[in-house]
Amino acid sequence: MVVASEEVKKDIKNIGVNKCARESGFDRKNFIRKLVRDIPVKRNSYARFERWLQRYKFELRENSPKKKSD
Repeated sequence: MVVASEEVKKDIKNIGVNKCARESGFDRKNFIRKLVRDIPVKRNSYARFERWLQRYKFELRENSPKKKSD
């Protein structure tokens, strides 16, 4: 069992608990809230959520409008 890092908790709060649950497929009441509240979760589930979070942040960067430099 592991507890979420401060970075993961910050990312969840920035994205939103409900949006994280909806897009990651993890249950809001059980898994996502446990992460935010420092309650231990299974290591494999946490690793899967971290992989989703990294993909989410990567896609967010890729789809953000590019700044033009003139």
